[in-house]
Amino acid sequence: AALTVRANSVFSEVIRKKSDYRVPLLKVSDNDPIISILSGSPQDCLVFPILIREKIIGILYADNGNRAVMDASLNHLHTLVTLSQLSFEIAILRKKITDL
Repeated sequence: AALTVRANSVFSEVIRKKSDYRVPLLKVSDNDPIISILSGSPQDCLVFPILIREKIIGILYADNGNRAVMDASLNHLHTLVTLSQLSFEIAILRKKITDL
């Protein structure tokens, strides 16, 4: 789902720092749209920027539902973000090549 990034939302810090962000999804007004979509406020969430050439082209959000903190290894999420970045770069390059 598409969301507008508000000034103090869970996404704004990721956009400012261009790095992963792990926090509880706080019940503040700027997070209301995502809390509404999720039907609750997870105790722990991870937000990853998807970058191409230092520009954010997307954001990956992950949580463990409203139950508990994510305690498993998160390497698989880092791998997913890396593969996403590479896939977008390949798609862009493929488009450039076919447009020649």
